[in-house]
Amino acid sequence: MLLAYNNILTKCKSQVLCEIVNSRRYEIRVKGRQLPAQGEPTCQGAKKSLNTEAGCSKSDRPSITEWSSNTNPPGSIFQNKKSDSATTKTIKPISLLVSREEDKLLIANFLFILQNMFKEKPTISIIIPARNETGNIDELVRRIPTLPAETEIIFVEGHSQDNTYQEIEKVVRRYSDRQIRYTKQSGYGKADAVWTGFDMAKGEILMILDADISVTPEDLPTFYQAILINPHSLVIGTRLVHAIEPGAMRFINYCGNRLFAFLFRIISKQKITDALCGTKVLRKSAYQAMRSRPWFQKIDDPFGDFSLLLGAVEQGLKIVELPIYYRRRQYGKTQIRRFQDGFKLFKIIWQYYLQIAKNKQHRL
Repeated sequence: MLLAYNNILTKCKSQVLCEIVNSRRYEIRVKGRQLPAQGEPTCQGAKKSLNTEAGCSKSDRPSITEWSSNTNPPGSIFQNKKSDSATTKTIKPISLLVSREEDKLLIANFLFILQNMFKEKPTISIIIPARNETGNIDELVRRIPTLPAETEIIFVEGHSQDNTYQEIEKVVRRYSDRQIRYTKQSGYGKADAVWTGFDMAKGEILMILDADISVTPEDLPTFYQAILINPHSLVIGTRLVHAIEPGAMRFINYCGNRLFAFLFRIISKQKITDALCGTKVLRKSAYQAMRSRPWFQKIDDPFGDFSLLLGAVEQGLKIVELPIYYRRRQYGKTQIRRFQDGFKLFKIIWQYYLQIAKNKQHRL
């Protein structure tokens, strides 16, 4: 979707059209009638694909030549408060701004999708596994931005040796205006903490945020918009695109992350640069479908990252990566056991690869 948006802006020869698209103030006529601003889309298929041949009949698709050029859309940036006609801007028909018919159809479908894309505002649950993170709890809650939908924060405390649980209780009282819940996990490890939080969650969108603040909470709105634009996807952060803050990741960890991303690209056939970034976002329905699979319970995954990635591959979900800036932790120590956990991750990939090979033999 973002690629299509960039292509559209690149093809726009006129600054007028670019301003229309950027401001999302437009008017479309379908079958000779104006499409209501808050109405349901005439063709549901258009929301699913930019391919004009799929999902809609030709008559249902909005035609770019039916753009209403006589009046400005309500609240348009082209309306001028002054009544002087010499200073009033008018909207030119897009048929005069873009020449090729395929470009006109692409822009028409894009505007059609854009009008309905952000109408849906599914609720959000932010899951924060926390073990020995006393010094990060308050800052974490304070820095989580206000998201455009109802949001709950769920802390899952993991048998800390410091006062993490007591600090969570204080923060809940301190920020009583926010929906914050918390619990102690019965099992051990980050993966168990994540599944515990997911099972508690009431939101339709599930977000994982590490308590070490190595991924800044201010990035969460970007992840939310990404899952709205790509509803059938697993949105993950990638730490290996932007420069990493010195001290945030040891060299051996960096090499391991590169290796696991390479191996996962082979078995998933999707472009993945970082399979182990802790920040991941998906719909609860997708998680429930993964959880119902027998193999999901059997994977000895220390972090839950590979369980979600393999579950996404099995369900045919698109894996969407968002580059993030990776920061070094300011409080506490990492909970990662590099060699022991690394061996478990490699074992998961190897077993999955053998299963793929076995399935291919059965087909033959």
